[in-house]
Amino acid sequence: MIKSQFLNVRQAARWLGLAVKTLESWRAAGSGPAFHRFGRALRYRRSDLENFATEAKQACSSSGSATDAHVVAGEQETTGRSR
Repeated sequence: MIKSQFLNVRQAARWLGLAVKTLESWRAAGSGPAFHRFGRALRYRRSDLENFATEAKQACSSSGSATDAHVVAGEQETTGRSR
């Protein structure tokens, strides 16, 4: 059995621990991990997901705040808390 280097949207979201809707929002906003379009099929390369996760981790503050990780990943904070 050949293990593909590409994941579909559902698999990529599961790999990142995110909702499919989050990846959809990031694609629409032009942020998030790089993706490929093959006809109508969207695919994420495993190495691109790994790089995206690594970059998000390195960009977090030393305080380890989850809010910082979301801002780096392209989401806006909606809790209303000031930093």
